[in-house]
Amino acid sequence: MLSSLACSESPITEPSNTGVAPSTRLHPYLQTNRGSADMASARFYRSSALVSLGTASTTSGGRVLLIADEDGVSTTALANSIASAGFLVTMRPAPEYTWDGTNPSPADYDLIIHLNGNTFGDGQALSEGAQSTLVDFVRGGGGYVGAQWNSYEATGAQGLMPDLVLAGFPGPVEENCASCPITYSIVPEQQGHALVAGIPSTFTFEADGHLGGPLVDFASEPSTVVMQLASGTPGVLVRSLGQGRVVNFSFAPNYSLAGEGRTLQDANVRQLYVNAVRWALDGSTPTPSKAPATITLTDPVATHDGAVKAVSIATNPAGLTGVTVAYSQNGVAVAAPVNAGSYEVVSTLDHQ
Repeated sequence: MLSSLACSESPITEPSNTGVAPSTRLHPYLQTNRGSADMASARFYRSSALVSLGTASTTSGGRVLLIADEDGVSTTALANSIASAGFLVTMRPAPEYTWDGTNPSPADYDLIIHLNGNTFGDGQALSEGAQSTLVDFVRGGGGYVGAQWNSYEATGAQGLMPDLVLAGFPGPVEENCASCPITYSIVPEQQGHALVAGIPSTFTFEADGHLGGPLVDFASEPSTVVMQLASGTPGVLVRSLGQGRVVNFSFAPNYSLAGEGRTLQDANVRQLYVNAVRWALDGSTPTPSKAPATITLTDPVATHDGAVKAVSIATNPAGLTGVTVAYSQNGVAVAAPVNAGSYEVVSTLDHQ
């Protein structure tokens, strides 16, 4: 679990979401339905090390690597949901485009979740080596769950992984938007698909960004649309590729909102990701070696007064022992926050 602790010489007040002009941060092809993009202040700091959540055995076929554009509450909420479903989730430090296919190696994982909703500009594509590694990983039996902006980036520097991009670019203008309500409906013929287990037949969520595109017509191993928009534009797509499986979503999590994105904080969206992991791993739900548990850090902001400050910790289930907390400032470990400034906080739980 990652969080941040900030100390200052005076009391801290929350920043206001005043918004910015659409041209300031929006994807060049999108318009916001709000007239401005809410720019929430991301208060989570990027970790310098891998962080693992969950309890699955390393041999149970449930090892998930999350390579994300942003560290923050939205990405952590997704990781916690997948970990609570019994999978072992490793969160790689953001941003995702610094993953080169070896840091870490996918050989240590069964599935990769790729979030690039807020990293789509020049110099922010995966390297050629990383793209080739992803395709080989899936063809060899791994799972891949992607979202936007894969179809957009496939038209430029990220064009070496077309087998993992199931929808084209661009789509209908009215469905390309930022901070907008999007409604998914289950395709009638797919009511029994594992991707929609526990999902309402129709639900609406707030998309941080959205880019609907047409179904890509592959010469072999075709894709299937499982959920769609009212227009029929694909929303959730799946494909079997070689010995592996691919899932794509039409939304762009974290777009313009960094680690405070709203899409991944929607319960139905997170359930879609859990279902995607299960389906891509051939329907498996690993047997936990320990019961799932989560850690919540509170009181991340304190006023500097020369005294030692610390975050508060709560566990679920409550009262678990074996929680440790480590602080660092500017990459240097400290025993506890005393001086004014921002600190990275890493908490771990090892309860027997």
